Amino acid sequence: EVDRKTGYSTHTILATPLRVDGEMVGVLEFVNRIGDPPYDPFTPDEMDKAAHYAEAIATLVEARESATMVETLFERLMARSNVEGAGDETVEELGRWLDQVRSSPEHRDVIALAVLLREVAGRGDAERALARRVLETLTGYLRDSDRTNFGYLGF
Repeated sequence: EVDRKTGYSTHTILATPLRVDGEMVGVLEFVNRIGDPPYDPFTPDEMDKAAHYAEAIATLVEARESATMVETLFERLMARSNVEGAGDETVEELGRWLDQVRSSPEHRDVIALAVLLREVAGRGDAERALARRVLETLTGYLRDSDRTNFGYLGF
């Protein structure tokens, strides 16, 4: 279908997933070879090389997503700091958050969750409201279970 719409002629394709910690963040594709058809199939050696490239690219994709999320957070906090009387408090809030993320052994998970939340929030108001309700419900449940101490039951 894509070939028909673009006028391109796909003869061979090598696709390998971009994975970070077992999560797929994209796909790396090599389409056709340089030169004229008929194209030889991709070799096992080329497949191995593609997997190595995919590993490096996946790391870059994740780093970019994290950087974009932090940049968006920073921009929003700075916009809030422009509201009268909120400047120093907002910058201190950002500093506390960054210190907490850096010192946390699970900081990678925190960033990954923030990226997921950003993706959901970017889909629209209804999705953002649903994500907020789910997280508030989970947080409430965890607070209640801490108070009632059902740990001995496996909860």
